[in-house]
Amino acid sequence: MKQIILLFLVLLTSKVFSQEITGKSYMTIVDNIKVTSIDSIKIIDSTKTINYTTKNYKVPKGVKFSVDEIKGEYALITFWNFSDSELKDSHTRFDGKGTLKMEKVTEILKRKRNRLRNQDIDAKLNLEYKYIGYWANYLQFKMKLTDLNDKTIEYYSASNNFTYGVMTLPIKVRFGNGNERFFNLEENLNLGFTFGYQRQLPSRVKQSINFLGGVGISRVTFNEDTIPNATTEEETAAALMLNIGCLYQYETFQVGAFFGTDLIPRSVGKSWAFQGKPWLGIAIGVSLFTNDKEKQGQLGDQ
Repeated sequence: MKQIILLFLVLLTSKVFSQEITGKSYMTIVDNIKVTSIDSIKIIDSTKTINYTTKNYKVPKGVKFSVDEIKGEYALITFWNFSDSELKDSHTRFDGKGTLKMEKVTEILKRKRNRLRNQDIDAKLNLEYKYIGYWANYLQFKMKLTDLNDKTIEYYSASNNFTYGVMTLPIKVRFGNGNERFFNLEENLNLGFTFGYQRQLPSRVKQSINFLGGVGISRVTFNEDTIPNATTEEETAAALMLNIGCLYQYETFQVGAFFGTDLIPRSVGKSWAFQGKPWLGIAIGVSLFTNDKEKQGQLGDQ
């Protein structure tokens, strides 16, 4: 019974680990990490015997890839697309041992994923390359999990997301006109729901630019300077808060600036000097926002 429970826990841990890294992107931080082709290639020896085997390749430092699946001690990976500028370098490293002419090689290398045939994959793997490069676009390889853990770091690809969260603006700057209202720096309690567009920046750390709009409830302070016939003592009232702004996120830390307005209902609002007038708010926080879903694993360009 103990053995069955232990086996179950091992399988559960393996599944959770697989889910944690599948779909994420990584970047190599050392040279010459070994990867192996998933697709077997046909080898004909001197006796005309046909054998099928896989081939090993080396991955340079700074190359990005996505994890497609975990199988045993290996991660199945697909490299981000190398640009056309890498094509010339691919030709330089091509040693000419293959049977294809260079024009045919160029044609195969330029084919997109939806036009890549099985014979094209076989031809790519037979080109005698030693290093991963332009030729490896749209092919799948396997890398040891130990190499993935020790020799790569997680990399965040550029993506566009819908984001949302709860935000507070502890500081508001209200602008005056030198007449019925005057410049005012206000600290008050407010809480609002904010949502909008998030642009994930390509980086080794999670960072993004967010363009947001929001609505919430704010506690505003007023006195005889902002409402005629008010008491000399400061009073507070609830107000509807509307805002738009920009927020920068670096991992869990976030800072941003927002323009907005407060609307106090009923007669108090009609008399309030700052009713419907713009203010500037500063937002600083930790983990205020989240994505609708993670979009890691999308193939970008190297």
